[in-house]
Formats: sequence, structure tokens, C-alpha cells
Amino acid sequence: MIFGATGGVMDAALRSAYYLVTGENPDPDAFTAVRGNKPWKEAVFSIPGAGEIRVAVVSGLGNPRKLMKALESGQGRYDFVEVMACPGGCIAGAGTLADPARSALMLNKYKAQATMKTAADTPYKDTLDKLKY
Repeated sequence: MIFGATGGVMDAALRSAYYLVTGENPDPDAFTAVRGNKPWKEAVFSIPGAGEIRVAVVSGLGNPRKLMKALESGQGRYDFVEVMACPGGCIAGAGTLADPARSALMLNKYKAQATMKTAADTPYKDTLDKLKY
């Protein structure tokens, strides 16, 4: 799982939750709604055995403040949120020399070529299985 772009941590957490609850890996495109360059993303996912999970992913310095206001006012109701200060996530962080959009394309290319697509594909799968209740 790739964490450099916004939505990566949320994607990985949802995939891990899905696996831990169901014992199976989700579809590779199951959580793509949390990925992409939009500075504010919301989605609802259904995990068999766990129900619906409401999530939000925000990036950029202004959006966390907006998210906090939405939560305080009751307009936003989420089970899990991901906040990245840099626009688009760490891929556009301090010291970035390359265009963030180009960097995101390269990151996605690397992700597509990676042999391990989920946490359950790792040689540490036995450790992950021990975490299941």
C-alpha cells in the first residue's frame, strides 16, 4: 500500500479492517473513492460483518479547519478521518521539487508495478492474522 498521496493511509486502514473482519482481501478498487487530488473527499463503505463506515479525507492547511467546524456543528459525521497538511498529501510536502501531479503519477505507476498489493500479501501475514479477534 502506498501512503505518499492523500487517501493512502485511509485506503490501507480500510483494507486492513476489511481483511481483519472478513478474512479476505477486498476488491483492488474497493476504496478508490478516498484517492485522488480532491482536497476534500467523503465516502461510505460497507464491510461485511462490520456495517457501514463513514470516512472523510482532507488535505491542505485550510481543509482540516473546515473539517473540524463541520464536526463541531454536527454537519460532518464520520467514523474515521485522514488529514494531510500538504495539498495532495506528503507527495506535495515541504521541499518538493517535482510537480505534485507528476509525482502522483509516478507513485501510481510504482503502485501498479508492486508485487505486494495489500498488507495480507506480505511475509508478515502470520503476524497480521494474530491480530484478528
